[in-house]
Amino acid sequence: MKTQRGIDTHNNIVAAAAKLFSIKKAYNVTVSEIVKEAGVAKGTFYIYFETKDDLVWHFLEHEFEGLYQWFQAIEDYQHTKEDVSLMIDFIVNYMTSNTNTLETLHNSDFFDYFGSKKIKRRIENDLCKHVGIWARKGIENNTLNVVDPDFFAYFIVLGIHEILDIWVYKLSEYNIEEIRKKIKEVLYTFLK
Repeated sequence: MKTQRGIDTHNNIVAAAAKLFSIKKAYNVTVSEIVKEAGVAKGTFYIYFETKDDLVWHFLEHEFEGLYQWFQAIEDYQHTKEDVSLMIDFIVNYMTSNTNTLETLHNSDFFDYFGSKKIKRRIENDLCKHVGIWARKGIENNTLNVVDPDFFAYFIVLGIHEILDIWVYKLSEYNIEEIRKKIKEVLYTFLK
């Protein structure tokens, strides 16, 4: 049974890591730095996390928990303009509400830390899978004009991710409402 003190210690370690990740690349942050920032002994760290990799994955999963849950729920959305609009609104609102977290994730170079193939596999398993299931249902119900649901899912998840990354870094010539509108327009073309 977890005690409040244990929960607080765990959360303190994660918060210390998050603070360090916001100023340094993930592979440059050491367990020693994390425990110093958290004010705990090194042995305490290993009570909660087997390795730094475990902590980093926990951090990523915690930061994207709501997004992961939503992607699981996408399988039940319909293939209508209204539902596509709701999906895009959720993603855009999530991104605009979490810009600091997203900047931390990119500045920390998690792709370099874990290797792009491992991250890509995780993204495909955790996000693209659910969009692919949604797309398959649309093909079966003859409501979505898509030939390859797996590629469609990959295209949608990574395409939207890249577009919104450009916005997060203020490199886009479009404001967020224009981006929201344009993404919806593109996705509407796949609806029957």
